[in-house]
Amino acid sequence: MIHQLKVILDFYRPFLAWSALINIISFVILFQIAPIIFIKLLLIAFLWFFISETASKQKLMFYKNLGISSLKLFGIFYLIDITVTIFLFLILNLFMWFWN
Repeated sequence: MIHQLKVILDFYRPFLAWSALINIISFVILFQIAPIIFIKLLLIAFLWFFISETASKQKLMFYKNLGISSLKLFGIFYLIDITVTIFLFLILNLFMWFWN
């Protein structure tokens, strides 16, 4: 399980910068956690669809050979992303509270 988690984190790493950028833009526009989590769910569903329906499908074969289904891969991806989102949201709230 630990090995699979490391592999999933390696899958998540290239998307971390994009996720942080989406978080910052969403916090500036919405500044509420529930819509941001829903937007992240839609974006990850779109990413899953894009990867599974295009030539990028071969990337998923590597994870399938390691015993990680695409549902498990993107489910844990979503959980990691939401954890990062909530953590950034709490930091920004603390920062905003400190400046007021």
